[in-house]
Amino acid sequence: MVLFSLVATHADIDLETVAQLSNGSSGIAASALTESPAVAGAVVLSTCNRYEIYGEAPNPNDVEAARAALVSRISEASGLAEPLVSRSFSTRTGPEVTQHLFAVSAGLDSAVVGEREIAGQVRRALITAQHEGTASAGLVRLFQAASKTAKDVGAQTALGSRGLSIVSVALDLATDLSENPDWSAKKVVLFGTGAYAGATMALLRERGCTDISVFSSSGRAEGFVASRGGMALDVESLRPAVAGADVMIGCSGSDTRVEADEPGPGPGGFTAAPDRH
Repeated sequence: MVLFSLVATHADIDLETVAQLSNGSSGIAASALTESPAVAGAVVLSTCNRYEIYGEAPNPNDVEAARAALVSRISEASGLAEPLVSRSFSTRTGPEVTQHLFAVSAGLDSAVVGEREIAGQVRRALITAQHEGTASAGLVRLFQAASKTAKDVGAQTALGSRGLSIVSVALDLATDLSENPDWSAKKVVLFGTGAYAGATMALLRERGCTDISVFSSSGRAEGFVASRGGMALDVESLRPAVAGADVMIGCSGSDTRVEADEPGPGPGGFTAAPDRH
């Protein structure tokens, strides 16, 4: 058995392409295992900054066939042409697979070096693959070792004490740009209800912000605020909420976009409305 990985990240391609590649990612591993004997196992790691597939092939000669099978499935699921999909992924084999996943898990390959959310995303990727029956024994050992390494890095190095994340850096930047750094006086509109939205809500609370409205294009806002506080928005209440907001934070991976209209009555001349295309 030999491990390999297909890697498409913010470091090599634009984030819009990363997002397009990951469309339909939930079924890629299972379908690849069903359709290609060259794929003996697969774990998909999909975040806003990266789309990576870790695989196991029966022998080194099967890696190219396994790659081709995965590229074909990704092309079908995403609607992107196979040549574009193939160019978007770099292929790693041997020790490079382990080195890269360990760096990713520890936050060393993140847009914000040392951010901790990625460690949880790596753990959840393995749990999902195990639930779906696509994680081979070799991949289970790889991901468990990567998670242990990430934990050790967090506990034994200065990276763990920095407490950095994309969310915290974004809020720090918003504070620096604001004339009034007091978050308790700010009205915030938060788009999304996923893991990053939850982390954002927690950090906003820590900074004293209490006026937080949440919009979800998938209709999950009510459930989200029920356990975290805040006010749920629907399409009708979204526009006036944005018009009165001091800060808008996007944490949504949905295909539905929220954009600025012209002209707009809100701060800076912006309002927002869902794009239903």
